[in-house]
This record gives sequence, structure tokens and C-alpha cells, in this order.
Amino acid sequence: MHIVTSKQKEETNNMTLTKEDYAALYDEIMNVNEDNVQGKFYVNTLEELKHQAIEFLKNKYDYDEEDLEDIELEIHWKGEGLYCFRGLGFTNDYCVEHITEIFENETGVDYRIFLGDEKVIEQTKQELLNRHNFVYAVYKVCGFNDVSLVDVVYSDVPLNHKEVYDIVECYLEIEMYEKLGYIEFEAEKHDDGCWINHGIQEIREMDNQEFYQFLKDYERLTRGAR
Repeated sequence: MHIVTSKQKEETNNMTLTKEDYAALYDEIMNVNEDNVQGKFYVNTLEELKHQAIEFLKNKYDYDEEDLEDIELEIHWKGEGLYCFRGLGFTNDYCVEHITEIFENETGVDYRIFLGDEKVIEQTKQELLNRHNFVYAVYKVCGFNDVSLVDVVYSDVPLNHKEVYDIVECYLEIEMYEKLGYIEFEAEKHDDGCWINHGIQEIREMDNQEFYQFLKDYERLTRGAR
């Protein structure tokens, strides 16, 4: 076996992660794309990681020593922590990455935002607001748990809900009216029988979890448009 070790540059402002943090990051990755991540190696040293990764491949594919001779194992080493194979079975590569690297590749979001780092969250919001004074997320809601981001509206001046909806009405195509200070809708009925409504949130109104979800959904939205 040929082992290629790439030592990843550590950022000076990284969080100190606990086992609970690692578990939360791993669980979220499983929710996002469980098929792309395999193995779970919590290690203190590079040698431990090499050993565990090789044993995993032996057990998973029933490899013997002769099989292993033809494999190039790529390890992205970032110090102690949790590592997994990424993309195993989808490509010819055997790549092991730190859980924070996998998380950011799979979600497009800084892992510290997911873990509630207030400083990073405020910095990220401010970066968006430095380009535009107001950033509005527009969601489609079908039932209680099916919420999807359909557009983002940027503005240098504050907009009320109707003004935001007027900008994106090509997406919504439903009649809007104002009630009790909020914009509500004549809901459209989905093919599966549930009723669809829409909602708006300006990023200052979002709590930490909502902001993480917005960034994750926005990454998917813009990725699909590329």
C-alpha cells in the first residue's frame, strides 16, 4: 500500500472540539449525505489513523495484503480528532479526511457556525450585510416540516414583506394580501394534497440554527444554478 499524507494547515482560530462536538458534526453529515461518508476513526496520532483505515478496508472489502499493495491511501491529516473515508466506492480514490473538512465540503458551511460559535456567526452575517444592507430569505412551506429556500432578495433599503414577494412573484405565482401586519397567502394545493404557503426572514431575525440552515440551503440553491 502506498500512503500519501497531506498535512492540512491549521487555522489559528479553530475551536477546541469535544467528543460531543465531533458526534454532532458526524450526525449532521449523515443527515446531509450519509452515502458519501464511511468509517469512523477517532484517533490521537497519524499512525493510529493509518492502522484503523487499513483495518477498515480489510474488513469492508475482505482485502488481503496482496490487494492492499495496489491501493494508494490518501490521508488529510489535521491532528487528533475524528476522521472518515469520503467518496469511498464512488471514485477510485481512498481518501480519509478530518470531520471538519468533510462537514464543510458536504454542507458548504463553516463547521463553527453549526456548532454555535457566536463570533463566526456574527462575522458571517456582517459579511453578507456589508454587501447589502438587508438580506431576505424566501421560503416555501408545505406542511409542518417541509420547508425549502426558494430565493434570496438583497436590498440596500428595508423592504416590507409585500415588496419582497413582488420581487420574487415569478417563483410564487400566488395571490398575496396583508393581515394583522403580516403578509399571508391564498395557499396553493400541492399534488400530494398538502397546502403550500411561503414565508420571509431577514438574516438579523435568524437564530443560530436558522442561520446555519439558511447558509446550507443557499449553498445548494446557488450550486444548482451554476
